[in-house]
Amino acid sequence: MSKIIKIIFLFVIINIIWFSILNIIAINNYSNNIEELYTKQSTLYAKLYMINKEKMLPDFIVISKKPLFDKGLLPINTEHHNVYFYLKDKFINEELYKFAIHLFAIESFFFLSLIFFTYLTISSFISNIKANERFLNLLLISLNHKIGNFLSLQHINLEIIKGSECSKWVSNAIKRLEDAYVRIENDVRRTLHLVKERAAYVYEEIDLPLIATNILGMLHSELYNKQISCNYKAVTILANTTDIEDILYNLIDNAVKYSTSIIKIQIYGDKRYAVVTIENDIAKDAKQGTGIGIDIIRKILKKYKGTLTITVQDSYYAKVKIPIKKI
Repeated sequence: MSKIIKIIFLFVIINIIWFSILNIIAINNYSNNIEELYTKQSTLYAKLYMINKEKMLPDFIVISKKPLFDKGLLPINTEHHNVYFYLKDKFINEELYKFAIHLFAIESFFFLSLIFFTYLTISSFISNIKANERFLNLLLISLNHKIGNFLSLQHINLEIIKGSECSKWVSNAIKRLEDAYVRIENDVRRTLHLVKERAAYVYEEIDLPLIATNILGMLHSELYNKQISCNYKAVTILANTTDIEDILYNLIDNAVKYSTSIIKIQIYGDKRYAVVTIENDIAKDAKQGTGIGIDIIRKILKKYKGTLTITVQDSYYAKVKIPIKKI
């Protein structure tokens, strides 16, 4: 917020200087024009008066048979002798005062509106920067977390390989090592790809059931003791492939990590939304996660004006709704 205040303060100072310069020029020009106008009118009235002395003169003209030296009177040049005409300066000042008040009122409204919209623009810009910074931090934290888990798992597998005398155990350890490597490699590739694509998104028609099936294939080594129930309807949406993969991956990965044995995935759609629901039982020894995956999902869904609803009771239930758009 302090950055916004500094920028607004600098903006106000600069605009006050420019408006002051413009006001001086505008008032000076108006003063010259109004003085010239009154002088012409006064000269005309003076000539008419000399023709018909019963002619009433307007209030801004003073007539005298001798010269007057009042500072508030401006002499009107005429060719008549022994008759002097003067223009009252206060009428010009009153006109200038009215002009200045109107000018100030209009500029004040314009200036305050400009400050308000400038504040909204800068505030939105800075908020987006902070949101993007937080999003990138989440990605980095997520990446470090995944790499940390990968290294821990590899350490266990290496210890098994070192101390094992049974080829079966060695084979299983190597298989787990290979599966873990493939998974973390996919995680890193997806995360880095997401960062690269944030500047320019490519939208295409995406088959949601196909992506869900591919993700389950990536996690097959962790599904050996899970009962997976999939109910898919044909649903395609217009979106960025990496975004949708990241949404479904985080949802399914959470279900796999924190469930005991039951995972239910449902995908369907209507005229407005594509809907993905994932329900799983909750393992008693499951530790609470960092919530990074959910934050990433919400961040991506915000761009599509989608929603994420999570309900935790006897089971964990997550529901994602994404507006359907066609090319």
